[in-house]
Amino acid sequence: MVLAACEPKSETTTPEPSPTTKGASAVRGPAQPWVFDDPFPSVEALAQYLDEPGPDIGEILTTSSPETWTLHGDGTDRIDIRPYDGPDPVGQAVATKLAQHPRGLSSTAGLQSFAEQFGRFALAHGSRPTSDVYGFIAARCGVASDGLMDAMRMGPASALPKSALAEDALPQHIDDALEMVPDDTRVGLWFGREGRRSAHVVVMGRPGLELREPVMLSGRTEGYVDIRGRVSFAFDHLEGLATRGATGVARCQPSPNVIVRPPQLALRCPLDGDSPTVITLFARLPGDVLGLTLLQTIASRGALPQTYTPSLPTGAAQSLAEAIADVRESAGLPAAKVSAPQSQVVAKALPHLLRLHTQRSEQGRTLALGLLAGHALDGDLHRAHLAESTANSQWSASRELAALLWSPRGRARLLDPAVDTLAIASQSDEATGARYSLVATYQSQEADTRDATLAAVFDAIDRQRAVAGLPPVVRAGGPNDRTVLDATVGQLERGQLEVHDAMTQLLGHFVEQTHRGFQGTVLDDYDFDGWQPHVEGALVTEPKVAATAAVASMRPPGAAWSRRVVLIVYTIM
Repeated sequence: MVLAACEPKSETTTPEPSPTTKGASAVRGPAQPWVFDDPFPSVEALAQYLDEPGPDIGEILTTSSPETWTLHGDGTDRIDIRPYDGPDPVGQAVATKLAQHPRGLSSTAGLQSFAEQFGRFALAHGSRPTSDVYGFIAARCGVASDGLMDAMRMGPASALPKSALAEDALPQHIDDALEMVPDDTRVGLWFGREGRRSAHVVVMGRPGLELREPVMLSGRTEGYVDIRGRVSFAFDHLEGLATRGATGVARCQPSPNVIVRPPQLALRCPLDGDSPTVITLFARLPGDVLGLTLLQTIASRGALPQTYTPSLPTGAAQSLAEAIADVRESAGLPAAKVSAPQSQVVAKALPHLLRLHTQRSEQGRTLALGLLAGHALDGDLHRAHLAESTANSQWSASRELAALLWSPRGRARLLDPAVDTLAIASQSDEATGARYSLVATYQSQEADTRDATLAAVFDAIDRQRAVAGLPPVVRAGGPNDRTVLDATVGQLERGQLEVHDAMTQLLGHFVEQTHRGFQGTVLDDYDFDGWQPHVEGALVTEPKVAATAAVASMRPPGAAWSRRVVLIVYTIM
C-alpha cells in the first residue's frame, strides 16, 4: 500500500520511570486546543465568485466533432524527458533554442511530440480536441509534466507564410512564441499549415517528475510497469492508478525490494492483461486536497494503440446523471443521489472555473475547493472529488461518460463505492458545438476504514525506518489497551476531550500499566489513500520501538469536512 503523510503537529512525552516518577504521566498544564488547517473557502468567499456574471464559454472553449484521432506518425514507446530528437524541423529548432535557455526553459521529446499532434489535429478539424482525445494524445506522446497547459492560435494559411517555416526564420519565430512562457517551464512548440489553415501551438508543463531512467511502455510481457524517479516538490500523498476492464481501476503498489524516501518514488503499476492500460500518477502538496497530475500514459504488453477509440457504456441514458447511475448499477455499486442545491452551485461555477483553468490561477484553486466543500449539502462530508470533461454538444450521454471514464482517476472518482452524492452541471455553446461538464462526487457516510488507516500509518512509519536501516516498529497493546484506546476515541469524537487531553489520557494509561516512559505523536489528514506521513523523532530514529495507535474521526467546528486524527503512543525499548 502506498501512503503519504503530514508531519506530526504535536509530541507529548513521559520520562523514563524512576523511583520518584515511576508510573506517572508527565503531561502538565492546561489542554491546548488542536488547530486543524481548513483549506476550504467559506460560503461568503465562494459567493464572491459565483455572484459575478460568468464569461461566455464559446469564447474560451472550442471543440471538434470527431470522437477519435489517429496519431500522425508512430507516437512514442517510452516516457522520457530527454530533448526532442525527431525528424520534425520545428522540433529540432526548438530543442536547439532551448538547449541552454537563460530563463530555465527546456524542451522534452514528450511535450514537443504533443505540440505537433495537437497542431495537426487542429489543422485537420479546425479546433481543439475534446478532453479524452486530448488526454490520449498527451499519454501517447509520453508527457511527464504537471500543470499541463496549452495555447493555440488558428488562422488562414496566409497567417503563417512558408517563409516563416524556413530554417533561418524559425529561431525568431520561436523567440516570439516563448515570450508567453513562464520561467523554469518545460515547453513544446509547433507551427504548421495545411490547406487553407495554419496553427500555432504552445504546450507548457512544470517539471514535476524527474525520472530515474526512461520508462518503456510497449512490449511489457512481465505484466507491469515500474516507474522510479523524484518529484520536484514536497508531497504528503502520492497515488498511482491504472485502468482495468471497461470501468475498473487498479492501484499501483510500491516497487518490491526498493526503499525510497519522499520526494523519491518507486511504483509498480499493473497492466490489464493484453489490453492497453492508461496509467496516472498524481501527488498532493502537504495540507492540500487538490492533486497535481505528474504523469498520464498508456502501456501495453503488446503494441501501443495508434488510434483512440472510446469505450461506450451500454444503455440509452438521456442525461449524464442517468448514464452514471446505469454504469454504477452495472458495476454493482450503491446508487448515488444527485443533489439539486449543490448542482446549482456547480452550474454557477462552470464558466468561471473553465476560464480560471486556462490561466493557472490561484482563484481557480479557490473556486475548485469551494465546490469540494459542498456547502449546500447536509451532514458531514469525508471526501469529495471533481471530474470534468469537454465534449461535443451533439454527443450522447454515454459518449460523454466515456470521456470521463477514459482515465483511471475519472473512474476512481465517479465509481467509488463510498460515493453517495453527486452534483452535476453542463453548459453548451450552440455556435461552437462545445459542451463543458462538471461532476462533483461526495462521500457523506464514513466507510469503516480505521483498521486500514492504522495499517497504512504503520506501513509508512516502517518504510521510513527502513530507509534508515532500522527494523519495523513492534506492535504493542493487548485487549485491555484496545478497550482504553477505543473509549478514548469515543470521548474525542463526542467532543468530551480535546486532542491534547486524549493523548494525556492514553499516555497515563500505558505508563500506569507498564511502568515505562511513553511518548505520543498525533497525525491528522482527510484520508489514508496514498498518504505518506513523514514522522520525526524517536519513533523513526531509535533502533527498537514498540507502538500502538487509534484513529478518531472528527469534524472541527466550522470545518467543511470531517477528518481523521491518528493518536500514536510508543516507547523506546
